[in-house]
This record gives sequence, structure tokens and C-alpha cells, in this order.
Amino acid sequence: MKKIMEERYFKAPWGKVAMVSWGKPSGVPVLLVHGHMDTAATFIPLLEYLPDNYYYVGLDLPGHGKSDYFPAGVMPNQLHFIETLQLAIEHLRWERFIYISHSMGAILGIYFNAVYPGQISKIVNLDPGPPIYWFAFSKNLSMWFEALYNNYYENLNRITNENPKLHTHESAKRAVIRNRNLTEKQAEIILSRSIIPVDEEKIRLSWDVKMKHIGQPPLSKDFLFILMTNNSPPTLNLMAQGQEYVVSWGNEKGQPVLLVHGRQDSAATFLPLLEFLPRSHYYVALDFPGHGNSTPFPVGVALTRIHFVAALKEVVDHLQWRNFVYIAHSMGSEMGMLYNVLHPGRISKFILLDPVLAFQRLQLRNFPDFFELFYSNYYDNYDEHNNNNKVYKKEEAIKAVQKARGLNKYQAELVLSRNLQPVGNHIYRYIYRWFALLI
Repeated sequence: MKKIMEERYFKAPWGKVAMVSWGKPSGVPVLLVHGHMDTAATFIPLLEYLPDNYYYVGLDLPGHGKSDYFPAGVMPNQLHFIETLQLAIEHLRWERFIYISHSMGAILGIYFNAVYPGQISKIVNLDPGPPIYWFAFSKNLSMWFEALYNNYYENLNRITNENPKLHTHESAKRAVIRNRNLTEKQAEIILSRSIIPVDEEKIRLSWDVKMKHIGQPPLSKDFLFILMTNNSPPTLNLMAQGQEYVVSWGNEKGQPVLLVHGRQDSAATFLPLLEFLPRSHYYVALDFPGHGNSTPFPVGVALTRIHFVAALKEVVDHLQWRNFVYIAHSMGSEMGMLYNVLHPGRISKFILLDPVLAFQRLQLRNFPDFFELFYSNYYDNYDEHNNNNKVYKKEEAIKAVQKARGLNKYQAELVLSRNLQPVGNHIYRYIYRWFALLI
């Protein structure tokens, strides 16, 4: 049964807080709390699958969606949102309620339950990992302070006085799709509560630019554990399902061509080459698991090349290709040869770029040396390979890649275009997993 959405709001000391509700107020109360730079609309697809005998209320956090901004001045902090949640609960006159969150909303639920124990009866957190991961950097207080606070106040004038960028609806949608790796439908949902018309053609986004810089307490992992377990109601944490990310160019009806990158690289490595390839073909490039925008393999045993051949098979099956041209760089050459042995007749032509070093690894002559390099080394340094949290400023990352791989700046920027993940203001970590060094 399709649920009817109703708009509502309440007044906070700083302005209006917008909410939407679904269902009958007599139902079991459920609060829906979105993540960073999102809105209550993020729950719309989920609601169609939830039971009808509950009363669902989602709010737009201040500076998001249709809610007013926090006043300009000091840097907003995650704890400020706890006051917003409590004001919403008081407005709704709920004594106990179920809490469903996405991303940053999970952290807010942990704080709320610690400050107001007993009000939340159950918690369901959707993809809570990324915001919790940020606490790993709290142990380096100087880096944490630099990333969150110094950067905010050094740029305060720009942040508080910057004129909002104007878009057409189409350009705003393309920007959201590009920046957040969403489908067109997902981008439309995000924008449904985040657009302010300026004139007949132009719009601006309603997100408060200050919300890009949300502070948080520097909690140790031990104290965070206490917050998450003391007086905790029954909690279900659901992580996003892993995915392999592919990008495509050209005519979908053209001859299919699969582009496969090398170790610690991504689909972006083929961007310069595409300018010279015929436009009559259909090119699809993937990011291997643990590279670019694809989800890493689970942490555990040492990876082998066969794991990546399995990933290739998943991509080809998804594309429903029976025959295709295979273009690869470096390690991708090995993957193609192994794939062809396991699935003969599927690859019609090979083009291998710089395959020599990759093929040398296939020549197993000294088994003890092979075992030492690929297995003993992995398990002797297990924690380093699986839990490396080193972070960089962007220029530092570019210089490190230039030095390690003998690239010029343009080439290093190309490699990093799909391999850097922001973890704070102007602070990044490499996306590719360190255990990929030993495949």
C-alpha cells in the first residue's frame, strides 16, 4: 500500500525545522534521521517496504532540505543536532519511539540515547560504518583539530558569505550523480527537498554550506564503545551491500569492449586512451574490488588473482555480453588470460598494454620465494595491510604517487581521481586497500 506523505514543521529557537510524516499518528512511532548533506527524502524508497501499522516521521536536520539554517557564527557540531532531535520528540509528544537512521544519523542516535536514555526502544542503523570510521582519526588530536576547526575558521568569511551557486535542474542533477555516484532516480529523490527556485530557469540548492564542516567530539574508540553499549536498546546495523563500480562510454549498440586496469589503479587510467579509440564501439571499464569506487573484498585471508577473475565474471554476466574485446593494462593482462582459460570463447580479441611484469609473476619457479612474498609477508604484517589508516592532504597524496610510481603530476592526479576518499576537510585516505599490494 502506497503511503501518503504529509508536510509539517515546528519552530526551534533558531527557526523552522521541516518534517514529513507517513501513516496514522495512532501507529507505533518511528523517527527517521538522515545523514550528512541529505534530507528526509532519502527514506522514501524504503518506506514502501515497511509495515503500515507504524507512524513514520522524518525530519530535515538544520541546514538540510527545507529546514532553516543554524545561525551563522561558530562551527556547527554533531551535538547541536541532538537538541534538534529532542525538540522534535517534544513537539510530537512521544515518550518512546523506534529510531531508524542512515549514515551520520547513526552517530546522532548514539549520542541521543546516551543523553536521553530510555526514550529509544529499538535502533536500526543503515550503513553506519563511514561516520564511525572518522573517529579513528580522533587519536591524532592535532590532525583532528586542523581538519575540523582550523580549516573552518581560516575560511570562515568565504564559508559564511559565499554566494550560492546557481544551477538548472538538469545541471544540479548531473552534479549530484557525479559527486555522489548515484543513479538518476536517486539524485531526483535527493533533490526533491533540496531545491530553491531563483527564477523560471535557475535554482539553487538549499544545503547550508556550513554543513560541509560539521564538528564532532574527539572520542576515543573505548569511550565510543561505552556510548554504544551502555543502556543500549536492541540495535540492528545494516551495511550497504558491496558493489563493483563500472563506467561506460560510446554507443551501447556498438561492439562491446571491456577495459581492465592494473594493480592499485582504476578505470580512470583509460581516460587519455579513449580519445583515440573509435566511437562506434561500446567501452565499459570497471574498478576492481578495493580500487576506485568499488567495495573492497572482506578483510581476511590473503587475496589471489582468482578472486579478481571472479569479479570479472560478475561484470561480464551483469552486462550479458557473449563476446567482447578485452583491453587491459598491467595486472589486467593476467586477469584476462586466466579468464580466457576458465571461459574460453568469450573474448574475441586481446589488446594488452605493458603486460610484461604481470606475466613474469605467472612464472612460478621458486615456490618458497613465492610463498614468502605473497603469503608469509601478508600474515606477518596482517594488521598493517588491513588496518592502514594513513591520511594525506591532496598535494601530499599526489606527490607520494608521483614518487612511488614515477608519474608526472597529471598522471598522478588521474590515478587519484577515483582513489581518494575524503575523511575530513582537505584530508584524504587512499581508497585502494593495502592488502592489494600482495595479490
